[in-house]
Amino acid sequence: MKNLKIGFKIFLTIFPLEILLILSLVMLGINVRNTVDDSRAVYYDTLYNVNHNLLSADRELYRAQLSFTRYIETQDSEKEQMEEYKESTEACLDYATKASEIATLDNSLFKETTVDGVNFEEAFNIFSENLISYTGAYVLEFRIGDVNRQKQSFETARSSLARLQAITESWALKQGDAMTARTDAQIKGISLIYLAVIAVITIVVFFVAHSIGKGIRKTKERLDILATNDLTTAVPDTKAKDEVGQMTRSFKTMQDNLKNVIGVLYAQSDELAGSCESMSNATREAASSMEAINTAAEELAETASQTASDVEEIASDMTRLSDVMNRSVESTDSITKAGEKINKATGEGMEKVAGLIEINKQCIDAFGSVFDGIASIEESSSRISEVSGLISAIAGQTNLLSLNASIEAARAGEYGRGFNVVAEEIRKLSVQSADNVNTINALLEELETNTAKATASSRRVKEFVERQNISVEETKGSFEGIVNSIDDVNSAVDGLKEVNSELAKGFENINGLVAGLSAVSQENAATAEELSATADQVSENVAALNETEKQIDTASEKLAEIVKNFKVED
Repeated sequence: MKNLKIGFKIFLTIFPLEILLILSLVMLGINVRNTVDDSRAVYYDTLYNVNHNLLSADRELYRAQLSFTRYIETQDSEKEQMEEYKESTEACLDYATKASEIATLDNSLFKETTVDGVNFEEAFNIFSENLISYTGAYVLEFRIGDVNRQKQSFETARSSLARLQAITESWALKQGDAMTARTDAQIKGISLIYLAVIAVITIVVFFVAHSIGKGIRKTKERLDILATNDLTTAVPDTKAKDEVGQMTRSFKTMQDNLKNVIGVLYAQSDELAGSCESMSNATREAASSMEAINTAAEELAETASQTASDVEEIASDMTRLSDVMNRSVESTDSITKAGEKINKATGEGMEKVAGLIEINKQCIDAFGSVFDGIASIEESSSRISEVSGLISAIAGQTNLLSLNASIEAARAGEYGRGFNVVAEEIRKLSVQSADNVNTINALLEELETNTAKATASSRRVKEFVERQNISVEETKGSFEGIVNSIDDVNSAVDGLKEVNSELAKGFENINGLVAGLSAVSQENAATAEELSATADQVSENVAALNETEKQIDTASEKLAEIVKNFKVED
């Protein structure tokens, strides 16, 4: 056990508790499952079905009694009441028989459970006898029997059903008590298992804690001895492989190493004192040399600062000149972009002008077609006017003929009556034709007037289109002049770009030289300043080193006194 690691020892104390929890969960699951199955079997498969059938039997028995009462009290529907009575009594017996069959599946319900000394089997037999007595107390087909005796038999049969229900309820209560007792027994068993495992864990934990505490106490005793600067007490070897054994071996190694360190410190303390003396002489010589270096660095820094100032002025002038050149380049670029936009807009304008010229040509051609159509309309209206005049003349002649026909029909008397009707219709037709001709003539006059107006308007629009075509041609010439001028401007701008580009390259070269010169001068100034600062720092370090040498000398003396306090040998 002492060779096991502390973590594994603790695991051994916890592992049984985990096993206990797992077993408890498994047993609890099994118990819950069994309880659920038992509850389902008791309260659903048996109790529910038995009670349901008994209640149904009681309902059918009560329905049969209602049918019997209606049969006795009223003379109407005798046959219907008899059939309902017979069906209800048969259904009552069927439901009670089903309840008995279900109860036979559980012997504790069917035979073992009793109420007033009667079990389910006996109560069912009593109910069957009472039901037979009920149906035989009064014969409905022949109206033979005693009504009062029949009512008493009904109450007796219902009492028998109530006894069956009471037996079932008593059995359910007993089953519930049995399941409760079984659950209590299982809880007690699990509790005993818990107590046993807890007792075992307590014993194991005590043993492990005692083993770990023993090793820790021994290590504490050795640390107390070490705290008194006593390195002579030997640490015994141990074969334990746990953390306490490893700590014991590490403590022994630390004590041996500490002995070696103290021995080395004894030897080195004298050498340290001699080195401190040599260091003090060297620092005094270094301080004298650094004063000369500091003076030379100050002169170099002053010269480098003046050179850097002159180079910065030159660089500033070149920067301003470079800004002017950049603005010139930007202006040239703006002119170029503006020229490109003008070229683009001019191209688009030329395209639109060309399209407008084409559209004007199409308009002129269309107006020609319009004029031809108007001429055709005028010619057609003239022809329609001639035809209308002809129709008007025919209508007048037809009216005259109808008048003559009416006169001849009047002369003919009774024989000319039918002809008179025809003549009247012809007269109406001629009058209607004359009216239509007048309407057509009015429309022709309106058409001629509108045609004349359209012709005049078309001619004016054609003149406007021709004038517009002339203006478009002039606009096209203006656009062509703009394009030529823009080409000249673009050529001049291209030449200006080339000049700016060459100037920019020259400025870049000059700026590069100035920047290099400025960097060199600044670097010289910085170097001089760094050299001066370094010299000051070295001087300070030499002074600090001198102070450190004094502190080391003091510390070496104190170290010697501390080393003497350790007891290394007996």
